[in-house]
Amino acid sequence: MLTTGSAAQVTVVVSSPSGQRVPGARVSFSVSNGTIEPREQTTDQSGMASASVTASSSTTVTVRVDDRTQQITLPAVPAFSVSLIGESPAYADRWGLTVNVAPNRDVVASPQPARVVIDCGTGSQTTMPEFIGTSGLTCVFGQPGDYTVRASAIAANGWTVQQTMRVSAGLRPGPPVAPVPPVPVGFLTLDATEVTRGTTYAEWRFNANTNSRVTTWDFGDGLGRQQ
Repeated sequence: MLTTGSAAQVTVVVSSPSGQRVPGARVSFSVSNGTIEPREQTTDQSGMASASVTASSSTTVTVRVDDRTQQITLPAVPAFSVSLIGESPAYADRWGLTVNVAPNRDVVASPQPARVVIDCGTGSQTTMPEFIGTSGLTCVFGQPGDYTVRASAIAANGWTVQQTMRVSAGLRPGPPVAPVPPVPVGFLTLDATEVTRGTTYAEWRFNANTNSRVTTWDFGDGLGRQQ
């Protein structure tokens, strides 16, 4: 099994038709994808030869000894997984992110990522060296719009496992503003007191309280009076 983040070891045993192991036999290796080192090897005293395979996806190893060949396919399995969760209220200018990098339980001695890089899609990146586990961080967006947030777990040999998330960011609304009560233009209060009364007339006293500089009186006789 070929694990991302590490190399797979391929070991060949060369035997004679009688079943005896053959030391000193020349073995050549090739792969359909990736690299294998060394490409040629001589079997040791136990009749064994080994090579190291590195590939970003499944690959087929071909082994040749003289005129005989044999092939084996190595499936690629990620050494670790990355998950990305975002939380934010509507129309917010920032998102809270939770990044989780976990080793693959099906891989024996799974390698640890050399670094984890978080790209908020704004041109700014956060790097966590030799990180595995769970961590929280915040992406701040200066302009409203759609952004692609990417978490990349990068192994020492450059292999990368990525997780992306699309977020829609807006501008956070400001605090509510209390309504301003209207300012009155002016005020006026009026009271009246009867002073005297006769058979053909009555005398009243009117008092006006106002902040207006000019007061106009109308007693219903058609004659306006200003004060």
